[in-house]
Formats: sequence, structure tokens, C-alpha cells
Amino acid sequence: MAITKTPGVDDAGRPIFHYVSDGAKPVVLTGPISGPVVLTDGRVYDVSEPVIEVDSEEHAAHVSHLIGKRHETEGHPSHHADDPFVHNCDDNCPEG
Repeated sequence: MAITKTPGVDDAGRPIFHYVSDGAKPVVLTGPISGPVVLTDGRVYDVSEPVIEVDSEEHAAHVSHLIGKRHETEGHPSHHADDPFVHNCDDNCPEG
């Protein structure tokens, strides 16, 4: 895998992981979503890690889109129930 995950601490001294990509493939910051997402071409990505590697820029866009759609349906921890998360698609958003 082209992403290296190493333990560290944040500015407050809390344990965190640092992620470094070798840049060979695109990466997606997944946010607080876990489990698989399935692209329309059948490719499955597990978005449980905060950073994942994907096979192409198109896959990165599609995974990001699917994460946004899941936040809409499952909620987002940074959004109160009175302020639901809305994924605003544009012309670059893939279908699915």
C-alpha cells in the first residue's frame, strides 16, 4: 500500500495516526464514515480508515460523492439534527 500509517500525538498530546502517501495513486480523506462503498463499475472501497488510496481520479470523485450521500442518509457527527448534512452535487459529481 502506498499510504504509511504511523502513530503520533496531536498538539494536546492525544494519540493520533499520521498518514503519508507516496503519491503513486490518488487518496481520499474519508471523514467519519466506515464500511464499504460500491462504485457503479462494481469496485468496492472500504472507507473505514481516515485516508484511503484509490485507483484513479475518477474513483476519488465517485468515492467522495458516495461518502457525501451516506452523510445525507446516515447523518454527520458535526451536524445537529436540526441542521442536516446536505451533499450538493455539481457537474463533476458521478452518478450513483
